[in-house]
Amino acid sequence: MRHDYHYDRSGERVEHDDERDDAPHRCDRGFVDRDADHPVPCLVCRPYLAPDQLAPEPRKPMPDPEVARAGMRAVRAALAAAKGHHR
Repeated sequence: MRHDYHYDRSGERVEHDDERDDAPHRCDRGFVDRDADHPVPCLVCRPYLAPDQLAPEPRKPMPDPEVARAGMRAVRAALAAAKGHHR
């Protein structure tokens, strides 16, 4: 008898998807070919290793070039003004 739900490892009830593929797959502890020079991950067991998931997120957005130039002009003007006051 198949239930329409199961429990995950934290004890939460999970409903079955009718579209989900319940067919077993073959992999070697999360890799399609563990002994290859470059092991290929099993995307069923380890979806986070898919190539589109491995793209690094930028740490901070690239600055707008105009804003960067305006900032450099302001710094240069402040340095020139400070240099003129010390004479």
